[in-house]
Formats: sequence, C-alpha cells, structure tokens
Amino acid sequence: RRSSDLMSEKKPTFEEIAAGKWYINGKEWNPIRVEDRDNFHPDDSIIMWLDDERPMPGGYTHHVKTADQAIELLKTGKVITCSLDHDLGSDYNGTGYDVAKWIEEQAHAGTLAKVRCRVHSHNPAGAKNMKLALQSAYRAWGT
Repeated sequence: RRSSDLMSEKKPTFEEIAAGKWYINGKEWNPIRVEDRDNFHPDDSIIMWLDDERPMPGGYTHHVKTADQAIELLKTGKVITCSLDHDLGSDYNGTGYDVAKWIEEQAHAGTLAKVRCRVHSHNPAGAKNMKLALQSAYRAWGT
C-alpha cells in the first residue's frame, strides 16, 4: 500500500497498540514487515533502533547509541518496537543486554507495556543472553 493510503485511515490509539491490537481496517499491521513499518507510525509512537555503528534503517523513528538513551525512551511508554544491538562501543555506553534486562525487570514488575523486540547483534553470546531476557519479558506479558 502507498503511504498516502495508510495515512488517510484511522490510526489506532497508543493504548490499542500497547494492548496488542495490531490491526488497521481489519488488516493485521506488523511493524517488522517492511511495507508496514515504512509507511505508518500511529500517533506519537516510537520505533527504536539501538546501535552505535550501523545506520538506522527505514521505518524506525529514533536512533539511540547507548543503553541509557534506550532506557530513557522506553520509560516514556511510547516505544512499541525496538531492535537491539549488544556491543555499543565503550563500557560507558552499556550494552544491549542492559536494555533487555531492564525490559525484563519492568515487564515482571508490571510497569512496562508490551514492546515488540528484535535482536540484531553479531555477538552470539550477547544475542543469546538478550533473547533469553526478552523471552522472560514476553512470559511476564503473557505472550
């Protein structure tokens, strides 16, 4: 679909998206699917890319380079999707695992609405640990 077609349709509210309702005019909307994410950003939602080296791909709305920056965006409650790298340069920048653990902790505490996450790290051990933390968060969210 063309961007102009999507923009003319009623956008879901942030609350609908946070509750896991991912439909537009009866058709599933998937922010990971390229044709959807490049053409539609409901309300003021955030699709976050965490990486200190690679450029932000199309479809993402915010590029952050440190764990602290990512966590600050997540605290807004507006992040609906994120893609996380593990290695973020210096130790001062933290790691994507720090972010994944924060997401896990908040999910278990009930203080963070469901966020769709993917891991794009080339660090196998780091990626595995991040995925385990995120799987734990999804269990806490009941998905």
